[in-house]
Amino acid sequence: METITENQKVKMTGKNKKMFGLFDPSTLQVFIAVSALISLVLFVGCSGDELPVESDLSLDAKAYTEASAMNASSNGLVIQEFPSEENPGPPLYASGLSLGLTGFGATRTDGEWVAITFVRDPNCAPADYNLLSAPNIPAVFGCPLTIEGTVWLRDPSNPLNAVKAKHLGLGAVPVYFVQLSEFESAVMDGELTIVELNSLSSLLIGYASFQRDVIQFQQNERPGMHSIVSRGELQDGRSFEHIGVVVGTENVHTTIRFE
Repeated sequence: METITENQKVKMTGKNKKMFGLFDPSTLQVFIAVSALISLVLFVGCSGDELPVESDLSLDAKAYTEASAMNASSNGLVIQEFPSEENPGPPLYASGLSLGLTGFGATRTDGEWVAITFVRDPNCAPADYNLLSAPNIPAVFGCPLTIEGTVWLRDPSNPLNAVKAKHLGLGAVPVYFVQLSEFESAVMDGELTIVELNSLSSLLIGYASFQRDVIQFQQNERPGMHSIVSRGELQDGRSFEHIGVVVGTENVHTTIRFE
């Protein structure tokens, strides 16, 4: 299994120059998503992320991260690492479950599958807790994180009110995949517990050896933006790759592939 060191070794290749010569349908779909993400990064001044779906289509994640850090410093933002005494990390068990109830976040689906990423150990989620509801504070902070990262804050006394954030997987991030039709039936009543999720017949569980999230939280009139890239191995031995771009409450692009 790969570890977080893979996240640290991602480099931009010279193959980017070939990007505009690739126009087969699958590559074009990814190119459109990458173009949209680049435009969003330039618009909101957020740190960007690499989308390693095709080797010819990648962003320089390190450069965007360094630029973001400089912007944070010039704008008077305070940078915190998590987990730490000053910042416990995101108040969530999983991401990708929002139904638009908070004004930011959307269910990540490619039209066939839904991807749910557990940023904390799913075995620690209370059996009766509704994963679609408000954050379970402070209990959620007692569950082990599957990620680490950096947040940019205007007010360091309020670590939950971040301006932007970057998350990196710790090497085995649980990612749950459920068929969209079954997921929609399960959440029709507005509730979804970890027990119910584990009981779904189409459930596939994977562990991401590479996981990177870049988040720009909603600020004034600007919608939030979340890009995610993960790849790893399913419990049945197949590999998976998941790329998602969410703006506000809109699932702009999601790719889910099993091989």
